[in-house]
Amino acid sequence: GDFDLLVRKVIDQYGCIVDIYGVKELTANSLIESASEFYSISNKFLV
Repeated sequence: GDFDLLVRKVIDQYGCIVDIYGVKELTANSLIESASEFYSISNKFLV
């Protein structure tokens, strides 16, 4: 997806740490893998 490409570019080009919080079942594996750290949250936090 588009967001994993953006995360990789930000990490590679700018040396930033990108932490992502999301519901694992609703988050693309490519985005999870591209993040510096992925924090799984439960569905109860969704609005």
